[in-house]
Amino acid sequence: MNFEIQDAVIMKDILNEAQATTNKPNWVKDDVWERLCEHWKSEELKKKSTQANMVKLSFNTIYCIVYLVWFSANDLLL
Repeated sequence: MNFEIQDAVIMKDILNEAQATTNKPNWVKDDVWERLCEHWKSEELKKKSTQANMVKLSFNTIYCIVYLVWFSANDLLL
């Protein structure tokens, strides 16, 4: 993995934790923090988050159905 990708992952994790705990990292300027908090509270972000969670749930459901069908088919063959 290259350094840019590693840094992006680290930054994402730091900001996710900051969002969850509402603890501002000391290197984030106050005005930037205020804008981040406004963004995190926005209806647009909540809508995108809900849509993303529904997509994840759909994929997980499809995976489970495929697994169960495959398992059942193999069980019948035995």
